[in-house]
Amino acid sequence: MAPRAKRKNIYTQPLPILESHELKSYLIEESESLDAEAYNNPDIRILRAKVALLVAENSMNDQFDASIPYLAMNYFDRFISRHTLPTLGKKDVDYRVLVLAISCLCVAWKMRNKSFRNSIFLKFRPNLNVKINDINKVEVLVLKVLGWRAYCVNALCFLSNFLPLVEELDERFKANVIELIIQSQGDINFTQFKPSVIAASAIFASCNGLYSVHKEDFTSADLKLDPAKLNACELMMADFGYRMSVPTVSTRVTESPDVIFEIEEVEEKDPMNFELKWTSDEFQDLTIDPSLFPPENGDCLRAILEKLNCCICCTKMD
Repeated sequence: MAPRAKRKNIYTQPLPILESHELKSYLIEESESLDAEAYNNPDIRILRAKVALLVAENSMNDQFDASIPYLAMNYFDRFISRHTLPTLGKKDVDYRVLVLAISCLCVAWKMRNKSFRNSIFLKFRPNLNVKINDINKVEVLVLKVLGWRAYCVNALCFLSNFLPLVEELDERFKANVIELIIQSQGDINFTQFKPSVIAASAIFASCNGLYSVHKEDFTSADLKLDPAKLNACELMMADFGYRMSVPTVSTRVTESPDVIFEIEEVEEKDPMNFELKWTSDEFQDLTIDPSLFPPENGDCLRAILEKLNCCICCTKMD
């Protein structure tokens, strides 16, 4: 078989893995975005599917940046792992879900655009019918629950160190990996893997026989990624990419007597501008039963005390 022409890696060579202070800190700080209790809670699963849909719908604009809804869902996962759905007084459950989704989205937008303002966001989305005071209140609650750390380690953080491990790397491959990671954020099943495992799995799944990567580099003494979880996530990621039709590198092959040249058909575009496919295979109906998310304990206690006081007053009147 004729040899295949190699494509040049346009990225600089990575630092030796553990010489990257940034990577060290990411590996220490990373965790699954959704804790096991929340992941196994059917009420949280349908809530997350609803929030993902709302975030995707309200993040679209002329200069779409897919990293914004991606960050928003990271915030939601970490918030709902530690806190229940905000009550907002006597507001119905659909309104509360919408406010939480928009609040997470606003926090994410401010991380990417320092000039972002909630008031302007709502002005151009009058059909949302939400009060800015509720958005502000829940936004502060989200940040408080997150320990005032809007920056969290996610799978995209690892790409600057992981991608250079791929031979013959190019911009198209990088764009495919980014899209696969962000699209997978819509599937709750990936929340049970650490960000580093998700990043590595997206790279493996994107290789598609056209690129080479040594998997042992990711499970070596330097990175120490769990081989079993890495394998499970890779299989899931490959299946997800196939089902969601996440694009792979498009090539055409021309032959010569001595060598096969692969010429990439690269369409120049913003790697963060693509259509989100955050749909739910698990739930056909995303209607949330209000009884699934009752008022918090404090509200319940106040209701009981008010009822008790009423009963005491009525007894005295009798």
